[in-house]
Amino acid sequence: MKKIKGFTLVEALVVIGILALIGTFAAPAIFANRRGEQAKTCMSNLREIDNAKSIWCVDHLNNRTISSQGEAVTPTWKDILPYSQKLAGKEPVCPLGGQYSLNDIYTSPTCSIGTTARPSTAEWATTGYDHVLK
Repeated sequence: MKKIKGFTLVEALVVIGILALIGTFAAPAIFANRRGEQAKTCMSNLREIDNAKSIWCVDHLNNRTISSQGEAVTPTWKDILPYSQKLAGKEPVCPLGGQYSLNDIYTSPTCSIGTTARPSTAEWATTGYDHVLK
């Protein structure tokens, strides 16, 4: 009688069970890393928006920081997009699914996702508009 070489059903099920167990431990780490990278991309987009907004301020405001109604000036996407090569003329999309808000010239741009996607106060310290408007 010839012996048939191969795996038995029990051996195959044990291997599948072990792979499933490894997968359950590896999946959260993989997804956490992905979310961290998306948050970094969101912060990079916010910095790019902030830089473009700052350049727009220098080019267009020239000591005029208040609108005729007495409110701080808020640029539009159409205003700032020409000032960024990275944005390539298109409003950026948050990789985490949030919406970017330009805010007025005294406030840094924000993302609706929350503080996990925003740069810390220390990171914004060198990008404020005070040095541009004085």
